[in-house]
Amino acid sequence: MPDKLTFTSRLITSAKSRRGLLSSIVATVLLCSLCLHMTGCTQREITNEDVIGTWRLDDDSRKHLSGELQDCEAEMLLGRDGSLSVVAFPWPDVFSIEDCPIQLVTATGKWKIVHNVRGRTDVTLIIEHVTAGDFDELPIPHSFIYGGSGSGAYIYFYLGDPDSAPRIKFVRQEDS
Repeated sequence: MPDKLTFTSRLITSAKSRRGLLSSIVATVLLCSLCLHMTGCTQREITNEDVIGTWRLDDDSRKHLSGELQDCEAEMLLGRDGSLSVVAFPWPDVFSIEDCPIQLVTATGKWKIVHNVRGRTDVTLIIEHVTAGDFDELPIPHSFIYGGSGSGAYIYFYLGDPDSAPRIKFVRQEDS
């Protein structure tokens, strides 16, 4: 008789420990999900306030431009009213058959925040009036990807194929 009681006790203890283990796993998964959500692992919504201001070409991005373009004083101003002003801006010709040639552009236009099909939020710049640069057709839109936050914010585009090409990055100026 003691053997039957011992065997039954072990079965009951084993079933309790499996339920306990399963409960622990479920609790851990729920806790991890909650922590990831609360710490911002999901992309936050970009607002106009995030992008309004003056942006300048990042020094590290200059090395990816051709010789004469590396010294440009590229700057863009994204206005509160959706206006855009770019000066000596390295604008990519994304429709070119060549390997994404760049030209310096001084122009005005507008900007807007756009939610793309991949769930990412981009900043689209639309050139409408060119004072320096050569374009066959206007307006010319181009999407930039927003990253960082606060004083570490930046927007960038890929100089060619996003899988292999370098980024041309613009950083937000502190006084903006």
